[in-house]
Amino acid sequence: MTFIGKWGGTGSDRNYRFEVETDSTLTFLPGGGVDPLLNSTTTLNTDTWYHAAVNVRPSSDTIRLILNGTQEDVNNTWTGAIGDGTFDFNLGRVSDASQWFTGYLDEVR
Repeated sequence: MTFIGKWGGTGSDRNYRFEVETDSTLTFLPGGGVDPLLNSTTTLNTDTWYHAAVNVRPSSDTIRLILNGTQEDVNNTWTGAIGDGTFDFNLGRVSDASQWFTGYLDEVR
């Protein structure tokens, strides 16, 4: 279930997608045809707040998934860039509104 995304079409319109998987873990896809799938190792529980972040450092070819201040996954060979394609930025749903996030989002930036 995507909760933050700018994803649609193909190739350059697939910019990024941050989502909760069916196994209750987090996944981040930076898109643009270069998809190092970052996955959390922590299983999320209902009725619990989490702080989730993605840290991108193009100068060191590094992209990280961080949950509650702890690095959950890292890719040290990523040479892509997070693009800004033509699809809208979405909170709480995928771009075609076929799936809605069931939960709360707070302090998104």
